[in-house]
Amino acid sequence: MLYLNKSVHYHFYLPPVDMRKGCFKLCGIITNEMQYSIMGGDVFVFLAKHKRKIKLLQWDGDGFALYEKQLSKGSFELPIIAKA
Repeated sequence: MLYLNKSVHYHFYLPPVDMRKGCFKLCGIITNEMQYSIMGGDVFVFLAKHKRKIKLLQWDGDGFALYEKQLSKGSFELPIIAKA
């Protein structure tokens, strides 16, 4: 089960991702390129090149939860992050 709430940390991987990648290839990106541990319960967000497809990956304690959505029209937008 994917747990989304405001107490969870969300990490966006900014380079476009080949959406054929499954959870284990995405885990490789998380650990090797992003330098995070997947086992912390954080949510990792990946977007396709044209931002019409998104994947969210989270370790939920006993396995991986992978959410995938493809828009029929339009595209996802990256959030605006305020600098402190």
